[in-house]
Amino acid sequence: MKKEKEEKDCQVYSVTQKDMMDIWIESFHPNETVLVIWDVQNHYDILAECGVLLNKAVTYNSKVITMVFDNAGIAYKMQDQIIMAGCMAYMQVYKGGKLVSDNI
Repeated sequence: MKKEKEEKDCQVYSVTQKDMMDIWIESFHPNETVLVIWDVQNHYDILAECGVLLNKAVTYNSKVITMVFDNAGIAYKMQDQIIMAGCMAYMQVYKGGKLVSDNI
């Protein structure tokens, strides 16, 4: 008995981390100002020095954290504080569900 090759139709999609973050912000923070910090697990100590206290048991497998602020000025102040402390993490500021800037 000869097995016939079975053809399967499928579609493959590529989704970037940026796309996923854009959708997250649009879905969960559409009207807020958000500071996004990437690769958080590599920056626990510096973030703690800046007052960003993270529970390692909760964030051990996290690629990113989001911090919600009342306005963009406060978000930028926190971003500057983190950079001045020596943190080289990729950070983004979103306002009203849209990307405003990043630190690259």
